[in-house]
Amino acid sequence: MAGLSPAASKERTPTGAVKEWTKPQMERRPVRVEFTDRGAVRRSGKSKGSGKEAGIDDGGLTNEMYAKFFDQLLLLRPDLFASTGAIGARALPTKDAERAIDAINIYEGVGRVMCRAVLDGRPIPKALASTIVVRFLQGVEPAAINASGAMVRGPFSKIELLDELLLIDDPRISGLCQYIVGEDDMSEMFDTVGMALCWSNNGQWSAADPDAQILALPWSNEPADRILVAERLFQREIIEPRRKALEAMRRGFRTVEMVPQLTRALFPSSRQLSRFISGDDELSAESLWSLFTFDPEAYSQTLIEHDHESDGIYTRDEPTMRHLRDVLSEFCDADRLKFFKFVTGLTAIPVTRPGAAKPFQLLIDGKGWDTNRLPQAAACYYQLHCPAYPTKDMLMDKLRTAIHETEGFDQK
Repeated sequence: MAGLSPAASKERTPTGAVKEWTKPQMERRPVRVEFTDRGAVRRSGKSKGSGKEAGIDDGGLTNEMYAKFFDQLLLLRPDLFASTGAIGARALPTKDAERAIDAINIYEGVGRVMCRAVLDGRPIPKALASTIVVRFLQGVEPAAINASGAMVRGPFSKIELLDELLLIDDPRISGLCQYIVGEDDMSEMFDTVGMALCWSNNGQWSAADPDAQILALPWSNEPADRILVAERLFQREIIEPRRKALEAMRRGFRTVEMVPQLTRALFPSSRQLSRFISGDDELSAESLWSLFTFDPEAYSQTLIEHDHESDGIYTRDEPTMRHLRDVLSEFCDADRLKFFKFVTGLTAIPVTRPGAAKPFQLLIDGKGWDTNRLPQAAACYYQLHCPAYPTKDMLMDKLRTAIHETEGFDQK
């Protein structure tokens, strides 16, 4: 693979004219995956042009490239990102004191990739899209307090804080935060924040906490007071030990300044924001089936925009489509994920941005294809080419073979 780029600053258009791009325009252009002739397939035939051919992909392989990048980052770089709480539940940068200084540039690069992924509408894994981390990248921290003790960031909601308890790797602090954000009477066990922090999990009193800012916080049943204490603990336990890495990611995430501004404006709720950033990974049979469109206008639009012609468009009630719906229902979760990756190159359903011209949808054709063929996918256009197999069992067998034998970037 030659590399990833926003494309050249000068580019020749189909009419032969030369188009010049400014730096801000280039930063907003979709990332493209480019292949050199070293990795290209050989053209067949005896024409002069036969030989190896380089190519550019603007769709399916780009989707898979993003997914592969994040997968490799989380699996192969435990020195950079470590899972916290339940296995695989969340991934945070490793603490600054436990990491090499020269890794900061890598975190900035990760932030840039996250920025590009949001800009290009590609989901970021939920493990990396903690509401606290994503809002930090936007400039909103949990209970950041200035020198005079005034809160300058936040607040988060009670539900958001409960969702993020897995991020705290100290069970004593995690349990205390759960107690604070819960429904129990705050004065039932402790009179002050300091007393609560001195009480360990095994019922023994520990040394007094040295954090004067936390010790000065109010301890009451008022919702705002409870959230403030919990947020300040989150700030100390999650943000501060990783501040250098998170600041580097934030710099990268602001490569295109409109991204943090736009997401903050469109999604004031952290839950909505995280869902938009990560997409929907609940790939039930019903949710997958609902993505297919049978509107002829959608296929005509694909032809106009991408010069991609569909062959043998189905209607919703045809037998093959009923078989497909049944097959998706009988697939296990792993096979439904493979099916979705086969058709789109994605691992989660992108959430449609407010004001977008059209929702995310899948196309399907291939009604006239030979039924001896396997289903194929045009991932660039989110389209499944499915022959009209006469039985559900045949469709299931062919489709399962297709999704298990296709490996994309992993293909040898």
